Amino acid sequence: MKPKVPKILLILLIVLSISLTSCETTNTEKINIPPFETNMPSRPILLEVPRDTTGAIKSLTENMRSLAEYAEKLEVIISYQSNYYTTVIDIITR
Repeated sequence: MKPKVPKILLILLIVLSISLTSCETTNTEKINIPPFETNMPSRPILLEVPRDTTGAIKSLTENMRSLAEYAEKLEVIISYQSNYYTTVIDIITR
């Protein structure tokens, strides 16, 4: 039995040459998308919670305050990202 590899290669070569010659390159205009340049907020360094009640309440209150500030900063970043996404979509669909 003869191997059918040469026939298969010939068929693939013909299909490749037909597909390459039938394609047409169109002129496209370049789209300039501005980079997203916003720094992520740094994560807060939480205080250690001591064993005594008064110190624990103070450190937990400070930790909650710093975590709330961090969450607010992240919400601002997310809104910036949403606005950036909308801007990119507007630029692309023009």
